[in-house]
Amino acid sequence: MKKNDRLIWSSEPNIKAICKHFEKDFAGLSESEKERLAWELNAEMLNDIRDDLDIWLDRPILLIAQYSLWDRMKTGVCEIGSNSIKDCLYSNDDKVTWFLDSQGDLRCDGEHEVGTNHYLYRTWKDDVTPRQKQMMMQRAFEGKPFERDVANLTRPIGKEICKQYGWAYPAGYRK
Repeated sequence: MKKNDRLIWSSEPNIKAICKHFEKDFAGLSESEKERLAWELNAEMLNDIRDDLDIWLDRPILLIAQYSLWDRMKTGVCEIGSNSIKDCLYSNDDKVTWFLDSQGDLRCDGEHEVGTNHYLYRTWKDDVTPRQKQMMMQRAFEGKPFERDVANLTRPIGKEICKQYGWAYPAGYRK
């Protein structure tokens, strides 16, 4: 995450902030009990966020991933099984952070024993043809550059997230 990114959820909770927020509720608890409760509250918060982001889009959501293997980084693209933004908030990585970047893109950084995976979630633009989709997916599968395709054929899903939370969408970003 960078300075201007908006945190959606992290598996590494800010224990001090949670304890301060629930100061009255945590009164009389030991530090270890407070920490345990903070971790539990953080996990429950992810379910609440999934409920908040049960926003259905009219097109499939794409997961564009740069993931760490033991010997190299690899890039891949797939469509998520549903059109709901909440389904972006699942991961098998050990530590995850979902955030909205300064360009309006939903992203996730996921750490695991080999390294860090970087995920970008977007949806197809309205006028994209099945042939264009197929060509982009083929380039990704073959390991060829497809960043231009991502820029030209997809759009961020951050506007919907900003609307849900009452956040301002990044100024000047029109993709």
